[in-house]
Amino acid sequence: MSKWSVRTLKTVRNIAIVAGMVGAFLIWLKLPWVVKNSSFMHVGNGAYGLKIGALIVIPFPLFALFHRFDKPEIHTDDPAERAKLAEEYERDNLTKQAVTAIGESIVIILLMALAIVLM
Repeated sequence: MSKWSVRTLKTVRNIAIVAGMVGAFLIWLKLPWVVKNSSFMHVGNGAYGLKIGALIVIPFPLFALFHRFDKPEIHTDDPAERAKLAEEYERDNLTKQAVTAIGESIVIILLMALAIVLM
């Protein structure tokens, strides 16, 4: 398998984040306005709550943007090798961010879909 470019990985990450947020919002629109609180979904005080409280999970895929590591120290004087190592670091970091964004998007879409099914 060939390595994806940094630009492609950024595009995949951003599409996964937006798709997860939009998908969760569209599913949220199908929730009834008043939700019975249960151990699975609790959106207010008392036995019932408004679906507005479920909006808190929609920006969850944005946490993929915080998946960064300390930059490794590059001990070389060769500019070509330095650029190659920096690009490998960036590609590795973006791969982890893309995988995290895809996973988080799947999780919130499944949670919102289960909330509708269990209502």
